[in-house]
Amino acid sequence: MPKNLNKDIALKFFFIILLLIVNLHSSDIKDDEKSCLNGNHLECYNLGVKYLNGIDVPKNVSTAMILFRTTCENNISIACHNAGTLFWDMNDTKYAKIYFFKSCKGYYMSSCSNLGVIYNNEKNYHDAVNLFELACDGSDLMGCNNLGTMYVQGNGVPKDYRKAKELFVKACNKNMAEGCNNLAQIYSEGLGVSKDIEKSKKLKSKACKFGYTLACKNKTSRTAADWSLEDLIKLRDERRREKNKGK
Repeated sequence: MPKNLNKDIALKFFFIILLLIVNLHSSDIKDDEKSCLNGNHLECYNLGVKYLNGIDVPKNVSTAMILFRTTCENNISIACHNAGTLFWDMNDTKYAKIYFFKSCKGYYMSSCSNLGVIYNNEKNYHDAVNLFELACDGSDLMGCNNLGTMYVQGNGVPKDYRKAKELFVKACNKNMAEGCNNLAQIYSEGLGVSKDIEKSKKLKSKACKFGYTLACKNKTSRTAADWSLEDLIKLRDERRREKNKGK
């Protein structure tokens, strides 16, 4: 039997089971069901987003996970990313890595960055740096920010505050809150630059404006070596989920 046909049968099987478990009320969702069952994999992904966020249906993360995983098998990279994020939220890094890798192969650069964070936490700095470089080159600003942090810490690359600053500037100029906060830290600590507290305060204010709450509280006790890549990634993903709820 052709591989793609196997995938379609599996998708329909899982979705029929879901229909038996979940009580669906909205006519809009029923249209989504039909489209998904008829092989529209993007519609299956959209339905997963609705279940994940409780849009027009009761929130059901398990249902969303099944839809994302099955849709991922049909090469929808963002579905692979969402499945990886859900596994990551459950602290299941084994499966998070599998799905982030699939998504990264599909050129979804946020997954490359997330996978890099997991490798970084496992102290596999070489692969983490490579993934952050790939993500940054693909215009993923979190990848640029994370790569900058590697240069600050000297993990997988020689310490290079000048290079770190360039990467944080790149992220901050695109209004990425974490990049602005890290750039503020560069100036507040005088890492490769003259200390400039006023400039640091302005950058922290910008970071606060764009959603980095620690900058709003003006917490300066953490040094650059203490920055947590995983915390930054999770904050970014939380903001994306909040944004999706408003759609």
